[in-house]
Amino acid sequence: MGVRRQRAGGGTDVAVPGYAPSMKIFHTSDWHIGRTFHTHPTLDHFRIVAQAMAQLVVTEHVDVVGWGFSRSGRGTPAST
Repeated sequence: MGVRRQRAGGGTDVAVPGYAPSMKIFHTSDWHIGRTFHTHPTLDHFRIVAQAMAQLVVTEHVDVVGWGFSRSGRGTPAST
């Protein structure tokens, strides 16, 4: 079990026993950045969503951001 450090009134670190440290993870994937969807470009919408996600990461104190995407340059996914 870990120990969290918390600031006391005088600025001294105080150990809080029994606290298991945790990590906030934000993961997103399968973005088709810059693609056209039914004749509508998606890049402007992506910028809006990316800004909202960045704000969420800050306000929720996210520790790690995982961003999975592929850039194949093709209009369809590769066959397996």
